Amino acid sequence: MAFQINRSVLCGVLGACVWAGFSANLIDTANAGVVADFDDVVAGTNLDPTVNGSSPWIVDAGQNSNTSSPIVHSMSSINTTNWPAASSFDGSQFMLLHDDNTLAGASEFASISLGASVVDGDTIEGAMSFLNGSSATLGIALWKGGTSISNRVAASGIFRDSGGYKFFYRDASNTTIYDTNVNLIGAGDWVVLQYIVHDTDSSGGVDQYDLKILNQDKTAVLFSVTGVGFANSGGGDVTLDRIGVTGLGGGTHTPLGGTFQGGLFDNFTVTAIPEPGSMASLLGLAMAVVARRSRKNWR
Repeated sequence: MAFQINRSVLCGVLGACVWAGFSANLIDTANAGVVADFDDVVAGTNLDPTVNGSSPWIVDAGQNSNTSSPIVHSMSSINTTNWPAASSFDGSQFMLLHDDNTLAGASEFASISLGASVVDGDTIEGAMSFLNGSSATLGIALWKGGTSISNRVAASGIFRDSGGYKFFYRDASNTTIYDTNVNLIGAGDWVVLQYIVHDTDSSGGVDQYDLKILNQDKTAVLFSVTGVGFANSGGGDVTLDRIGVTGLGGGTHTPLGGTFQGGLFDNFTVTAIPEPGSMASLLGLAMAVVARRSRKNWR
């Protein structure tokens, strides 16, 4: 009889199954490196560095059309008529990105340092919710070595037009690819975006990623694509150093009521796959626990 590890026991021992092969979807933020979850920021804090000099966020010059965005909000401050799913996400705080002035035809970009080196198998994750009154895109992007559009190497998220909501991503040639499915989500629904990065040529860097877009509790994959090359990279390795938000444009909108165009973002994390030695140690610990429980049950 073949020996099998009880995965529920293993996950209980390890705290969470946070690497590929055990669960492709279950990325536990309690065991991940938190880049930004906004819970320790005072609600109402403006994250635009031209307004708040201590903000860790960077706004690309010429790509953020109003200094009243991005800003930290609590769930209780959101108009639930516009954002019916807001309070069901994690009940905490989030970043609001919106266009609300005469320059709102320009896009909005803001990014923050990942704060860690990213290697083969790591997962970079963020959650978002989108509501808009006209054709627009909003997404989560990755940057290398700078904050301008030319340094943006991956982007994916939600697009909406008169036909409804659909998912998109940008491929290695920086072409936007749209999902053929429409309205898998509705206005204000939360989704979780996961970039799982890969080193396909074993060079020590990362040169491709797999993308998953999941529902808010990560029980269902709504959209996925594998083996995507990084844009603006010439097909080679990239050093990912920033994650951020990208999109919007198209008109003047009221931020928390009435006709609104904008997005909520939360729980930016980086989750590392354990090193082979660490994996072996963890598996050994788990097997020992399983064996001990089996002996106890036998007695």
